[in-house]
Amino acid sequence: MIERPSASEEPRPSASFNSSPSDTGRAYQAAGSQHFHEHHYHGPVTNPAPAVADRPSKGRPGPVWVASIAVVTLVALASGGVWLWPRLTSAHATAGGDKTPHSAGAPVPGRSSASPSAKTRNTTPKASSGSAESSTPSEGPIPDTQSSVPAPASPPNPADPKNCRSWKTLTDMANVQVRPCWRREGSRIYMVGEWHALQGVETVDVYLWLKDASGQAVYPASNALSWRGKGAYPASSSEQQWEQAVVPVNLVQGAEYTVCISVYPAGHVPPVITNPEVSGTQKSFTY
Repeated sequence: MIERPSASEEPRPSASFNSSPSDTGRAYQAAGSQHFHEHHYHGPVTNPAPAVADRPSKGRPGPVWVASIAVVTLVALASGGVWLWPRLTSAHATAGGDKTPHSAGAPVPGRSSASPSAKTRNTTPKASSGSAESSTPSEGPIPDTQSSVPAPASPPNPADPKNCRSWKTLTDMANVQVRPCWRREGSRIYMVGEWHALQGVETVDVYLWLKDASGQAVYPASNALSWRGKGAYPASSSEQQWEQAVVPVNLVQGAEYTVCISVYPAGHVPPVITNPEVSGTQKSFTY
């Protein structure tokens, strides 16, 4: 066999070698009758491995891919339209290069490209300036609602007006008027005394009693019924300005009786009803 030339020698041309079983120089030929043909090339290397710097880095497009884009772009420009570019980007997005769905397409002028669900819509209606002003409480004084509600009227005098004397102005109290009344309910007789002021307010003591035709006190027998410290108001007032009392004694059928009322300023000395001459303001009736 011919050995490979050393590095100092000039490269030799290619050569072919045949080996046979008689060639005992090779160990793999020692046990058989195989025949081999070897071809040795001694010329220079014509296709070296590319350098590391020339290799495309991972994640960057290689030369072939860039060349493909350039060819597609030239074809699109030569065709006179740019419609190939959205399709190219759509295909790239489908392949995983872009996370935006290709169905969104190009943005339309005047319309937001963001999804409606990405924005929070404020559905609360905005109050107009007029409604805001009307809802603002005024700074004026709060009206007194109690004064606008009419006070409940007191029950009227239960006696029939025809069973009452006409109003009499008192001599000692020219601002106060009084009248005695009576009413019958079955066999019972009620004495009623009523009063009021002509103007303003007066504080009075009211006395009421019943006597017979001779001037004798029938009921009470010694001291008149009294309501002291009562208020006298104008007749239009809603305050109750009357009192009544039942006569609990037996009366004589067909006899004449008189209801007597005396009204004095508060704190005045009570009337002496045992005196026949003391009668106050009177209203007589026949039982």
